[in-house]
Amino acid sequence: MYKYLYYIKIQFAVYFAYTWNLIVDILLSFLGIIIILFVWNSIYMAHGSLSGYSFNSIVVYYLFVVALGKLVYSGTAKTLTTYIYNGTLATFQIRPANIRLLLFIEDFVNIFINTVISMIITSFCLFIFSGLWPSANISFISFMLFIPAYIFAVIINYMLYFIVGTAAFWTTTVGGLRITISTFIKIFTGALVPLTLFPNYIKNIISITPFPYLINFPINVITNNIALDNILKEYLIEILWTVILFLLCNILWKKGIKQYESIGN
Repeated sequence: MYKYLYYIKIQFAVYFAYTWNLIVDILLSFLGIIIILFVWNSIYMAHGSLSGYSFNSIVVYYLFVVALGKLVYSGTAKTLTTYIYNGTLATFQIRPANIRLLLFIEDFVNIFINTVISMIITSFCLFIFSGLWPSANISFISFMLFIPAYIFAVIINYMLYFIVGTAAFWTTTVGGLRITISTFIKIFTGALVPLTLFPNYIKNIISITPFPYLINFPINVITNNIALDNILKEYLIEILWTVILFLLCNILWKKGIKQYESIGN
């Protein structure tokens, strides 16, 4: 256990060792917020309303999309693919550490730091633009309920990209699949458009996938847009998806390692 805690410490040190990483992340968060304000102000000036969303409520939604945006990104698939193709994975097989856990730690630290930075900026904007704060509807309880939703979102996102990365055991290129899955994740998590704006038949399909639990569900929880009974129900579904994806990761990993070792021999 100590070695993994030490690895977490290393990942934090690596991130903050590159000052430009921090500066770029802050600038990108501010840029994203400016774009949101400009685009949606133009839309509401032209149309007045959008499917029941007021200007303030849609801006608040996208402020939290900026804050949680890293939940739909992951370097896991690319890193795992590289390790498989260049043979680095073989060296991890003889080390006293779980490569899957190390990859998760790398992912989690990166996402966590970016989320904290973006959350601070989002909170700052909510206070500066006082009209937005009532629309955010954040309470201590909603924030506490948001934490497990966020943690499960990080885990689900990691496993989705890990599954994509395991395709490298059987194919010579994974780039196309990685881009396709990444696009699906960005569209069907609510990162680009609130899921409530989709037609009902598409929403019904999305609701039986793990995608809404990456962006849409955490935002609805922290902004009190979902009843407590429904939150508990969604937690159970989120946990179910976590278990399903974990089992699928294990199956693909074991089969992939056998394939990898047979080729190596």
